[in-house]
Amino acid sequence: MRGRRQGLAAVVVAVATLAAGYGEAVQATQAGASAPQAERPTLEGGYSLTFTNPKVGEWDDIYRGKEGNLLVFEDVYHGKFFKWYATEDLALRAFINSRVVDGDQRITEMLSIHSAGSTVLWPYGYTTVNVPSTMTADDHKAFVALGKGMGRRNGYLPQQSSDLYITDGDSNDWAYRNQGIFALTLELAKGSDMRYYPSLSELTTDLGRNRSAVLWFLEQADCPYRAAGLAGQYCSTTASAADVERAVRWRSAKRSD
Repeated sequence: MRGRRQGLAAVVVAVATLAAGYGEAVQATQAGASAPQAERPTLEGGYSLTFTNPKVGEWDDIYRGKEGNLLVFEDVYHGKFFKWYATEDLALRAFINSRVVDGDQRITEMLSIHSAGSTVLWPYGYTTVNVPSTMTADDHKAFVALGKGMGRRNGYLPQQSSDLYITDGDSNDWAYRNQGIFALTLELAKGSDMRYYPSLSELTTDLGRNRSAVLWFLEQADCPYRAAGLAGQYCSTTASAADVERAVRWRSAKRSD
């Protein structure tokens, strides 16, 4: 998971929930047993990101990028400079690439926590086409099922990222196209007085609203296709009740040590 602004608070709460609830709370245990978790708060520094060529999956920093002698402020800029320019972009790419073991990407899901739209977003952001040539029909079904599954649990609107607005390439688009990761964005609720800065009370309420949704999403990490009823076609093994039981016994044993 990665986040910014109040998204950072959501990441911290998710870490605490998984750590404290593993082996005790069934849903937290199931989420932890499904797959190894990595929570990585990311400082974005005011940058937007865009594909130069969606088929290749290049990632550009463009919001305050500079091409030639001109500052670039276009939301859908297709420039050719500043690929992987920002330090945080390089760090995120390095981390994701480091999880490729024996040619296989071990990260199956990624959740980017943003604000403030009360939405759950799936790729792509660069096009309004639901299933372009760079996405399979089954992958789209899995994305939609994951997004709607979270939406049922937090009350947010699930939709394709470009339905909100064209981002013309973001970390989720790159993670899916380049690495095959089921990457979604969770847009937290806006504050009543300041859109991107909710009060502590508002933030606490919103984090509570999202607890079940995030844990459910993590539960699918061992087989994201399961959300769309496609586990039999794509997943050879899944986390089972036995995995949860073993985790509970492990936690109980650690408490008695």
